[in-house]
Amino acid sequence: MTNRLEGEKISKARLMTAFTKKALEKKAEQLKEDVIRYKRAMGEAIDKGDEYHDNFVYEQASRDFEFAGRQLYNLLDKLSNFIIIEPRKDIFAVDIGNTIIIQFNDETEDEKVTLLGPDDSVQKNEWISFESPLGQSLIGKRAGETASFVVEDNQKQIIGEYNVKIKSILPGNF
Repeated sequence: MTNRLEGEKISKARLMTAFTKKALEKKAEQLKEDVIRYKRAMGEAIDKGDEYHDNFVYEQASRDFEFAGRQLYNLLDKLSNFIIIEPRKDIFAVDIGNTIIIQFNDETEDEKVTLLGPDDSVQKNEWISFESPLGQSLIGKRAGETASFVVEDNQKQIIGEYNVKIKSILPGNF
């Protein structure tokens, strides 16, 4: 059985698990409350009679309002166009939704990772993004093959080159 994401146009949509969607929705609700609270604090600071440009309380509430508003806008944008990642059953080659047992060449212990979307990768330690250097190197590989990838810093300077052996490909379990 193949993953329903195969062949779908996903270029503009955000890929995420149902778990992550719920977490983002919860965060969005909290941010909505924060935006209201900061807007109220701005009004209360103005009501005290100080001019807004000399009013530290107003300025801080304004900064908090803008920051929370930007975060909320970004979250709502992610939640406006998404595709839910289902656990992948096909284990012939690595793709989004698989769990993979890997071993870094310089390690003796195996690691288990699940290849998911960028927003999923911050939810659980073993979840990695298909956009990460490791995730990109794993896609399409088969059990027994080696994947190589490079990690760069913000200035595109190489900070590490790695090889991982794909020990096994499992159906996704999330």
